[in-house]
Amino acid sequence: MVFKPRHGRFHALKSILQECEETILGYERMPPQRLLGQTHWGPDELSAYCGRCGHSVVNHARECHWDDARVLPCSHVIRLGSYQEPLSSWIREFKFRQWVGMGERLGELLGRRSRDCLGRLEFSMDCVVPVPMPFMRRHSRGIDHARVLAKEVATQTQLPIRRVIRQRHGPSLVSGPFVRRHRRPNPFQPSGRGKLTKGKNILLVDDVLTTGSTCRAACRILRSMGCRRIVLAVVAVSE
Repeated sequence: MVFKPRHGRFHALKSILQECEETILGYERMPPQRLLGQTHWGPDELSAYCGRCGHSVVNHARECHWDDARVLPCSHVIRLGSYQEPLSSWIREFKFRQWVGMGERLGELLGRRSRDCLGRLEFSMDCVVPVPMPFMRRHSRGIDHARVLAKEVATQTQLPIRRVIRQRHGPSLVSGPFVRRHRRPNPFQPSGRGKLTKGKNILLVDDVLTTGSTCRAACRILRSMGCRRIVLAVVAVSE
């Protein structure tokens, strides 16, 4: 299965305009592409991590170390790297300091990695679904990081974006005994376009895979809506 990126001329023109603005006006942050080149960072090889849980191969034995209670409900995990420096700093700058340029660059790399991985699967994907963010958090941060990533992934894979789930009102994390915080059991609910997922294969996009609770909650609601297969694409996996 071969994917051909579209809007190539648009991205070329966009990069030219950015270079002209940097030359005339200067910049406070180094452009993401130049920063990635200077740090010599690159996405992990496909053989460096487990495609089932997303963790590095060196961190578990020959078989996936996740037991039945913690195994992810998705059929495959696609990632760029482990959540450590310098990738972790770039993700935090993107999420909490609105570094949209870095988010678009990471999303482009994630889209290319997803395109290569999906071409090796026996089934094809139908759409890209970003993990939704609560309205208040999106308003306070001024950015929907999963949607920025999903937009670039959709461009590289030539798949449409479908916002078929949304976060329920209220905090997704609640306090428990001894000030321990845990995620609500059902933070997501179908949106008005939920029927579009019936019988579809979905590429679920998020920034970081930590405990897997968000992924399991999103997959649970997507399964109840009738989707067939789910592949998770994340920028980084916390080891």
